[in-house]
Amino acid sequence: MFSFPPPYETFGGVIEMPKLNILNPETKEYFLKVAEYWIKEVNIDGWRLDVANGIPHEFWKEFRKRIKNIKSDAYIMGEVWCVASPWLNGEEFDGVMNYH
Repeated sequence: MFSFPPPYETFGGVIEMPKLNILNPETKEYFLKVAEYWIKEVNIDGWRLDVANGIPHEFWKEFRKRIKNIKSDAYIMGEVWCVASPWLNGEEFDGVMNYH
């Protein structure tokens, strides 16, 4: 049973979703390797990234570099809940689902 508020930060206020420090080098590398795995081993065509504006730009820039290095035509689409233009400068996403 969960206590409220939980003794940790949550993502989107959802108690079952602890907020991870994606800029911690080990955490960042773990998630980048997961993304690379699906491109390399399963040959997926791209990524749809939910609530992408909740993750720092620094992470998405590295994500794009790593994915495009493996599969240059992989499509990266982010779900962005605010003005999306900062993610569409050629360094992060190819497109967005924008709910602004």
